[in-house]
Amino acid sequence: MKPTLLLFFILPAFYIHAQTSVHGKLLDKDTELPVIYANVTVIASDSTMLGAVSDEEGRFSIARVLPGNYTLTVNFMGYREVQKPLRVDGKNSNVGTIYLEEQVENLEEVVVKSSRPAVQYKVDRQIINAEAFPAAHVAIDLMENVPSVSVDVEGNIKYRGDGTFRVFINGHPVANGVEKLRQIPSSQIERIEIITNPPAQYASEGTAGIIQVILKKNRMQGYAINANTYANSRGAVQGYFSIDKKSEKSGWYINTNGGHNVWSNFKLQQVQTVMEDGVPYQTRLNQRYSNGADRMYVEAGFNHDITDKDYIDMAVHINPFKMKNFRTIRGNVSAGPLTETGDLQAAEIYRLRSSGFEKFHYIGGTLNYEHYFKTDKSHKISAYADVSYYLSPYEEQQKDRKLYTDSVSAVGYEGFENKELVLDSKINYTLPLSEKSSLETGMEIEVHQIPLLGNENGTFDAGGNLVPYSGQRTAQTVDFRRNIYSGYATFKSGIGLLEYQLGLRVENTYTKTDYSYRTPEGEIFFVPGTDKFTQLFPTVHLLYNISEQTQLVGNYSRRIDRPGYWQLTPYRRYQSVTAYFEGNPDIRPSYINAYEVGFKQNWSNKNYLSIQLFHRAGTNVINDINTSDAGGLLLIKPHNVGTSKSTGIEIMGNYKPAEWWETNLSTSLFDYRLHIDFENEQQTRKQFNYEFKWNNTLSLPHGFILKYNMNYNSPVQEVQGTREGFLNSSASLQKAVADDRWTFTVGAYNLLGTAKYDYNTTGEGFSNNQTYNYDTFAFLKVAFKLDNQQ
Repeated sequence: MKPTLLLFFILPAFYIHAQTSVHGKLLDKDTELPVIYANVTVIASDSTMLGAVSDEEGRFSIARVLPGNYTLTVNFMGYREVQKPLRVDGKNSNVGTIYLEEQVENLEEVVVKSSRPAVQYKVDRQIINAEAFPAAHVAIDLMENVPSVSVDVEGNIKYRGDGTFRVFINGHPVANGVEKLRQIPSSQIERIEIITNPPAQYASEGTAGIIQVILKKNRMQGYAINANTYANSRGAVQGYFSIDKKSEKSGWYINTNGGHNVWSNFKLQQVQTVMEDGVPYQTRLNQRYSNGADRMYVEAGFNHDITDKDYIDMAVHINPFKMKNFRTIRGNVSAGPLTETGDLQAAEIYRLRSSGFEKFHYIGGTLNYEHYFKTDKSHKISAYADVSYYLSPYEEQQKDRKLYTDSVSAVGYEGFENKELVLDSKINYTLPLSEKSSLETGMEIEVHQIPLLGNENGTFDAGGNLVPYSGQRTAQTVDFRRNIYSGYATFKSGIGLLEYQLGLRVENTYTKTDYSYRTPEGEIFFVPGTDKFTQLFPTVHLLYNISEQTQLVGNYSRRIDRPGYWQLTPYRRYQSVTAYFEGNPDIRPSYINAYEVGFKQNWSNKNYLSIQLFHRAGTNVINDINTSDAGGLLLIKPHNVGTSKSTGIEIMGNYKPAEWWETNLSTSLFDYRLHIDFENEQQTRKQFNYEFKWNNTLSLPHGFILKYNMNYNSPVQEVQGTREGFLNSSASLQKAVADDRWTFTVGAYNLLGTAKYDYNTTGEGFSNNQTYNYDTFAFLKVAFKLDNQQ
C-alpha cells in the first residue's frame, strides 16, 4: 500500500475525538445469518444524524454520540425498516441484537418482492445474489454476471486479464474448485462472494483471489422440503431434492442431486498448419462439439447445540455411482502437405467420431466445532476438518475413431489415478481486545496426494483395448504429494470513522512429483522431483465511512498460484488429432500483488454507484505454449512466460426507475500488459480491455418476473494467441404459485446468436485458426418447497 494512499484514509481520523459509542448486531430473522453492510443511523430531535455500516458479522458501532434522546433506524435493501427510541446517557450503549424481516410490497395489479440487488460491492468483495438470476442452473452460471470475470465453454475463469481463483464453500477451501462450481445447484446458494484481495485468514492460493459460495442455511425450527427439476434443449435433464429438519437444539438434513447435464454445444471450424521439414502440413476440421456430465451426489448432515456456548456440525457426502464427465465430437477431417496453390496433396480424409470421459467416485465428510466464551459470540474458538477420498480409481479416456472410406482406426489415450486424498483442517481463535479491536489467529493444514497416477497413448484394437505406441515411453507413473502448512494473524480495529484490518499469513509448501517410466529398450528410469519453500503473504484492508451512505475503501494483498499436478506431471498425453499436451515439472509458482481503491455512494430506493480503481502486478505468469511437433501436430506445454500488469477502473451502478423495474449495469476498463521473457523472446503484449454486464429485473402483473441479462467480453490477447470479443444474452420468465410453493421458470441463453468468435494462435513454424459458434438453447426449471419452519 503506497504511503499517500494510507494517509488519505488515516489523516481524517486524527481529528475525531473518542465519544460515546452506540453498538449492536443485525441478524436476518428467518436465517439468523448476519446482515452485512446495512445502514444504521441515530437521529436527534434537532435532526443531527450519525451513522455506520454493519460489518461481516452484522455488528455496527456509531462513534461520537452525545448524551440525549435519539431514534435508531436500520435500513437495508430487501428488509423492512426498523425504528426504535434510544436513550444515550454518556456511556457506551449496547442495543443488543436487532432482527430484520424481509419486505414484501403489494401494489395494485403488481406484486413486488423486495430483494437485494443482483450484484453488490462490499468493502473487500463483490456479492452475487443467487435468487436474482433464475436462469442460472449451477454455481458457475452465476459467474457470467460478475464484473471483469469471463467464463469460457470449459468453465475456465479469467479475471482482469489473467489470474486464477480458489473456490471456498461456507468459508473453507475445496479441491477441484471449477468442478464444484459445476455441481452445486443454484437453488442451494444464498450468494456468491468474489473476494479479489482476501484477508490473511484465507489461504493465499489463487492469483485472482477467492470465489466463495455461501449455501442457504438456517436455524429455524420445523421442517423444509425443497425439490426442483431442470431440462434444456441441449438434452440436459437433472433433479434436486432436500429435506431439512430442525428442533430447538439439533437438526439434520439430506440432499441429493443428479442427472444428465450438458455444459456446452458448439460448432468448431479449425485450420492448423505446421511446418515439417520445410513443407507446410495442414489439418482442416469441421466438427460439432458437446460436453457435460452424468452424476449423482448425496449429502447428509447433523448439527447440535451441545451447550449454549458449544456447537457442532458434521456431514458426509458420497457419489453412490461413478460420476462421469463426457465429451463428444462429430465432424470431418482432411489433412496433408499443402501445395503452393493452397490445396492438400495426398490428403488423408476421414470422418471423426470422438468420445472422451473422466470417471470418479468420491466419499468424504466435514466436521466443524465452535466454542463461544461470550454470549455475543465475539470471543470464540473453532476447529474445522474436511476430507475426501477416492472410492475407486479415477479413469480417463480419449478415443478418436477415424472412419475412412475403406477402413476404421482409433487412437487416443487412457489415464488413471489411485487413492487420491484431499484434506483441509483449520483451527481459528478470535479474541476481542476492545469495543472496536479484535485479534484473530489460526493454523491450517492442506494435504493433497495421489500416490499413483499414470497415462498411456496408443491405438485401440477391435476389442477396445489400448495398445501403446511403439518407440515411446510406457508404464509412465507419477507419485504426487502437496502439503501446505499455514499460520496467520489479523488485527482489526478503528479510529473514529476509519476501520482497518492488518494481516499476515505464512505458508510452507512441500510438493513432490516423482516420475518413473520404461524406455522402448525396456529400461526403467526414476526421476525424483521435489519443491519446498516458505513465503509471507501480507494483507491490508481499510474502510472510511464518510457518512452512512458514502464509503471509501482501500486494500492490498499478495497471492500465489501453485501449478496443478496435471501441469507438473512430465509425461506426454494425447489430446486430439491435432495436438499433444505435456506437463512441465520445472514451472514455478506465479505471484501477484493486488491494489484496490474504491468509492461507493448509496441512495434510497436501491440506487447506488460504485467506482473502483485497481492495479495488479504478476510474476512468473503461467501460460500454455504451443510448439510444432512431428506428424503435423502441435505440442502444448505450460511455461513461466514473464510478468503482467493490469491497471484499470470498474464502474457499477444499480438504478430502480420504477417499483416494477430494477436495472444493474457494470463496466470494466483496464490496460493489460504481458511482458514476455521466454527462451529467446522478449517483448510486451499490450491490450486495452473493455467489458460490461447489464442485468434487468421487471416485476410484471399477476406475479410474473422477467429477467434479461447481457454481457460483452472484449478481445483477449495472450502470449501466442488472440480471441475476438463476443456478446452473450439470456432471458427468463418466472412465476410462483400456490403461496410460492411452486416456482416455474422458462428462459433461453444466447438469445441473439452472438456467442461466437475466432481464436487464432501463431508461433514459429505453425498457425492455428479456430472459429467457435455456440448454440442457442432454451430451458425449463420447476421448483417446489414446503416448510413449517419458524
